[in-house]
Amino acid sequence: MSRPRLRKPSWPGRRPSWPASRAGSVTLVVVLLAGVLVATVGTGYSVSHPLLGDGSEYVAKGHTVTHVNGETGKSDADLARSLAKGKERLETVRLPDGRVAIVNNDTGEVTFVDAATMTPTGAGVDRPGSKGKVEVLPTGSRGYLLDRERGTVEEIDAQGQPVPAPVQVPDGIADAVPSGDSIWLVTRKGDVIEVADGRQVRTVRLGGTPSGITVADGHPVVVTGDGTAYGVDGDAPRSLGDTGLHGATVVLASWRGTGLDVVGVDRATGRVAGLNPRTGHLVTVGLKLPRAGTDLDAPVVLGSRVYVPDRSGPNLWKVDLAKAKADDKPLEVPGQPGEFELMVSGGKVWANSQYDRRLLVVDGNGAATYLDKGPGSDVTDSQSDDAATGGSSTPSNPTGGPPPPADPLPIPAGAATPTGKLVTVPSFPRGTPYQTACTKLGQLGLGCDPEPGGDDPGLRTGDVLGTNPAAGSQAPEHSQVLVRYVAPLKAPRVLGLTHQGACDQLKALSFGCAATVSPRPAAAPEQLDVVATQNPQPGADIAKGGTVAITYPDSIALPSFSGLSQGEACTRIQTVYKMACRAQVGKPALGPAQTAGAVYDQNPSTGTAVKLGATVTIIVYSGTNTVGDYVNPPPQQIDAACAKVVADGFQCNKVEGRTAAGTGQQPGTVYAQNPAAGTKQNIGLPITLTYYSGNNDLPNYVGSAADASCGDITARGFACSALAEPFNAPPNRVERQDQAPGRYPLGTAITIHYSKWTLVHYVMYQHNSVDAWVLRPEGSIPSDYGRAVRDVGFAYAAGTRDVPWRAVNGFFCTAAAASCHGMSPNHFYSAIGSYPAPWSAPTEAAVFLSNCNAPGSHEVYRTWSDTGGARHYNIDAGPTGTTGNELLGCVF
Repeated sequence: MSRPRLRKPSWPGRRPSWPASRAGSVTLVVVLLAGVLVATVGTGYSVSHPLLGDGSEYVAKGHTVTHVNGETGKSDADLARSLAKGKERLETVRLPDGRVAIVNNDTGEVTFVDAATMTPTGAGVDRPGSKGKVEVLPTGSRGYLLDRERGTVEEIDAQGQPVPAPVQVPDGIADAVPSGDSIWLVTRKGDVIEVADGRQVRTVRLGGTPSGITVADGHPVVVTGDGTAYGVDGDAPRSLGDTGLHGATVVLASWRGTGLDVVGVDRATGRVAGLNPRTGHLVTVGLKLPRAGTDLDAPVVLGSRVYVPDRSGPNLWKVDLAKAKADDKPLEVPGQPGEFELMVSGGKVWANSQYDRRLLVVDGNGAATYLDKGPGSDVTDSQSDDAATGGSSTPSNPTGGPPPPADPLPIPAGAATPTGKLVTVPSFPRGTPYQTACTKLGQLGLGCDPEPGGDDPGLRTGDVLGTNPAAGSQAPEHSQVLVRYVAPLKAPRVLGLTHQGACDQLKALSFGCAATVSPRPAAAPEQLDVVATQNPQPGADIAKGGTVAITYPDSIALPSFSGLSQGEACTRIQTVYKMACRAQVGKPALGPAQTAGAVYDQNPSTGTAVKLGATVTIIVYSGTNTVGDYVNPPPQQIDAACAKVVADGFQCNKVEGRTAAGTGQQPGTVYAQNPAAGTKQNIGLPITLTYYSGNNDLPNYVGSAADASCGDITARGFACSALAEPFNAPPNRVERQDQAPGRYPLGTAITIHYSKWTLVHYVMYQHNSVDAWVLRPEGSIPSDYGRAVRDVGFAYAAGTRDVPWRAVNGFFCTAAAASCHGMSPNHFYSAIGSYPAPWSAPTEAAVFLSNCNAPGSHEVYRTWSDTGGARHYNIDAGPTGTTGNELLGCVF
């Protein structure tokens, strides 16, 4: 097994301020700090961290990766393996199982490293066909490998190899973020896909085309081209508001640093936007960009501040959303123009140019610090005076005497990789200069780490006092050996360290540590458990074995955690305030400003001074409520019942049910609900209320009996209006209805039309011997008649008066032919009331319609023709070709 090259913890008192020319002499023996970096001879090395959020990070350094210690501000361990060549780009990602994934963006290779030992673990991934398109995304419990070239997402198993069943995304992957235990993808077609447990869970489609995806308030958020932000992890996409950012130049916050707000930046204008997804409040801030132009990229968020990278500097713009203000000038990022790694980890923002020795770190208060990754043949110290010529970044010794202890002397070129071989640490005679000792160690394949160790009678300044590991010990080839030499002792600087870290360091240097709790609570969480004062002061003379007295605060006045999600609050309590968090579910989130899972109360209360390690109980709004009874006691009107549903935190789904007609209930009365009363249900889910309808269905009554139809209309809750009219139809049959079949409000007047009269079929019968005709109902043939029959039509029986009527009277003459218009007997039919004798008095023979308004009716006439000395009478549909005529009315 290959072993990494270890680096000692840098001296905390020498944390560089910008610019980083390392000055000053520190004359103390430093050993590897317990709990930070432990060297075990012959068994490899481990890097352990007291807290996950200790402010340390794994970053790319030249062709490898280094661990930058959050307390010392310097690198304490390098991965002893080259992962890049030339200027190939590396990216580090922490996985939830304790490993670090290192992606070479220019080769498509992924290496997995044990974060505790800084040694490669398991087989890596090699995707030469996917150069620049491979990404590692960590969820809450798993790591995923995303390959944009192949269009796949695959879970990474515990051995570092992807599982054999990748999720295929045929439409291609345009963007992706981790959120919770899921990966959320935006496809090139604009669909949103959730991947969880190594499989595709669902597909979400939005109304607009996505311009990107980010994370806000712990949820995946997609922003469409018109600037609208949508939460996509609910039952349906939910609009969160307008970001005000439109077009192809918009980039959203990187998943490597997100917060409460939906954050994005317009690369063309420098406009930064933050949309609060809970309230819809939008803050926009413009960056004061230089005229020379910029190359902005995806920002990260820490607290209320947004950090926008500018690759043209490289620089980092700082925007405070709480104050709606941006700094006038950006922070400088060490390195050359181009891409640099930007992430949030351990409560800090890390901006790292891979091939520069320095990196920029910004804490939660916005304060910037420049840390040292340590020297290396493939990194340049851009802040040193001779960086341009490739010289050392360490200044010359300004005071003479022993040179200041700096970083460990480099291991000879060509011997950087541990071989597993053990080398015996030599013994150096008294009086050996430490430079001679370091040269000897280098010849044996060991590195040298010189440290001042105080005075010793009989030795000169610079003479070796001893080594660690001690002479005769076995050390891995190419590992570091600490060489202590004679130099005056100065009090170390332990200000800013945790009190335990300070005591550990003092004890490692053979000093005593007297730690006292400060009576005053810490003013800020970053001061908790951190040394505030020390005596003697840093750099003051101190006797060998002397004691340094330190004070530190172990309590702080709690802030309000109200409004934060349970996860955010507990994370802050545990990592920022170093206390235990207990979450308790309280009342349901029912109000407009209440969100399920958000904190609304806490114990101890806001402002209470609480000690490190204490338990803080947060009370969060419940995401569930008990479904009420919205039906009983009846009657419950739908609008009032729905108001109760909404008041209980649910959505109300109104469903129009059966008609209220015939039930005895008023329209709008609720008679059913789903789910049933007493059911536990998530807030925001729908409750269906079914109510009696104020409408009913109207069928087609044409052809049905009018009296029965009217009864049915009334029974359905309508008003029936039956109009009797002449129709060529049987009586009491509906011939027409004014309202078409359909659904109508109860009480609507429904009009039907029918005939209440019986139609009579009238014909003309001819006399058996003369051309005389009589009008009779069909079948009523008088004696001596019937030789021929003529059809007249359908009309009404004599005496009918409640129709638009005209009585048709019959006249007959049986006198001599000369008196009967040349024919005896003779008959005619007329609407007149009398005729001179010898014609008989009129007898009503039929009732015709007075007009032809009824469908299917037509006119009929009394006609006569004078031929052969006689007058021939008839009833015809038209008067054409006759001597005279009279309109009698209309028949069917």
